[in-house]
Amino acid sequence: MSAAPAEGQPVPARKYALNPWPIAFTVTIATFMEALDSSIANVALPHIAGSLSATADQATWVLTSYLVSSGIIIPLGAWLSEVMGRKRFYMTCVALFTVCSFLCGIAPSLGMLIVFRVLQGAGGGGLQPSEQAILADTFPPQRLGMAFAIYGMAVVLAPSIGPTLGGWITDNYSWRWIFYINVPIGIISLLLTNHFVQDPPYLKERMEQQRRGESTDAELRIVRTDGSIRWIRSRGFPIKDANGGLSRLAGLAEDRTIQRKGKQARLIVSQH
Repeated sequence: MSAAPAEGQPVPARKYALNPWPIAFTVTIATFMEALDSSIANVALPHIAGSLSATADQATWVLTSYLVSSGIIIPLGAWLSEVMGRKRFYMTCVALFTVCSFLCGIAPSLGMLIVFRVLQGAGGGGLQPSEQAILADTFPPQRLGMAFAIYGMAVVLAPSIGPTLGGWITDNYSWRWIFYINVPIGIISLLLTNHFVQDPPYLKERMEQQRRGESTDAELRIVRTDGSIRWIRSRGFPIKDANGGLSRLAGLAEDRTIQRKGKQARLIVSQH
């Protein structure tokens, strides 16, 4: 993280996009696609079960696997964005979702379809939290309400029209097309994201610090032979030199322990 400005110096203002609406449209179409896929397969389950020689109960795993996988990835979105970069993580999620949508469409068996739906949910789970973070860094505070209103409209409208759209596609074409329709939308989203979306400066700086191996707030635990756990703030020890840093910290902890025991011994002697 960047160092805090010195006392008396003005805090630099955050820069926002001059025209944030193309970015909002770019990230909203992928989120709409992901939210649509959470309900579009509902009415197609009997067709999926009949086509893949499965029971109705077995076919429900097509829905359950997607929702569970997506729910697991959502809490990890912030950490993965810091590790990979928000733009790279978002594009990875869109690409994974798009590829797995195509694989779901060509799945030869129910087992393969469930596996592809798990992977699809893993890609879709990172889209919604990433979009919210991108919108928060793109729009100024006075326009955030309108930005998140568009986001809310997408995540509410998509599951509402999903069953209707899925039923129409299944009746007129095939249940496989409820997955194929994600492919062109995903490709368009990837191209627009690559052109419009950028990581904010503070995130780029944080990632650069991590690449250099610098950490000013890292805490290292040293477990001593007597079973006690001592927390030592590590400052000035690069992560890339972890072995040397741990050795020096261990030596520092041992020196402090010896000094403390020496003070206790002198205190006992002085009392007698």
